[in-house]
Amino acid sequence: MTKKEGPINIGIIVSPQFGAIDIFGVYTVFGVPPFIGLRPDINVHFIGKNLEEFNAIPPWPMRATTTFKDCPQPLDVLAIGAQPPSFMDDDEAMDFVAEAGSSASYLIGICDGALTLGAAGLLKGYKATCSFHSINHLSLTGAIPTRGHVVVDRNRYTSGPVIGAYDASLMVLGELCGLDVARELELHLEHLSEPPFGVGRPELAGDELTKIAFERVQPFAKDGHERIAAACSRRGI
Repeated sequence: MTKKEGPINIGIIVSPQFGAIDIFGVYTVFGVPPFIGLRPDINVHFIGKNLEEFNAIPPWPMRATTTFKDCPQPLDVLAIGAQPPSFMDDDEAMDFVAEAGSSASYLIGICDGALTLGAAGLLKGYKATCSFHSINHLSLTGAIPTRGHVVVDRNRYTSGPVIGAYDASLMVLGELCGLDVARELELHLEHLSEPPFGVGRPELAGDELTKIAFERVQPFAKDGHERIAAACSRRGI
């Protein structure tokens, strides 16, 4: 582990209709340390196509703080959550993910954001995970689908939605700033998951509930999976 000296730049990809819940953990873990003086020189950038206000999913009005063109590079961390299917058709967006991801020190892919990293050619030959709805599609990108809460392969950190983003980000924070910083932040956040129902993974939920949940999102996920396959083909992955 080599701690980073000097300013740390964190890039979080945002776009209209992206999965906002996937990046709350990333923003919290890297946004809080400067606020409390734990590590003042962490800069978080929300990166998008332009600076116009948009709505995320679930509805959350927000805007990027920098554009693909103006984003400082190389980034210490590039993080991405689930993106809308149209993101895969946007060559400017996908080219940025490929370029910035290739030069970033660490990549964090949350939920189906891992599929976007894969479609940009960044997970070929890497073990990776994503949401249980989509993990079988990771192989289209050349990744090695691997079930797990957070899957780490070299400098690639991938996870399922929401909670996994906190854990992956804390792990990367420990790499960049040292375990003392990461451990103290975990305490400040009182980050201790105690799910009330204990069904947060398919193997815990059982076949019946998993089938219901899987089928509920397939009408929305199908288009995204098709766009992933098309993007991989178009980009020669």
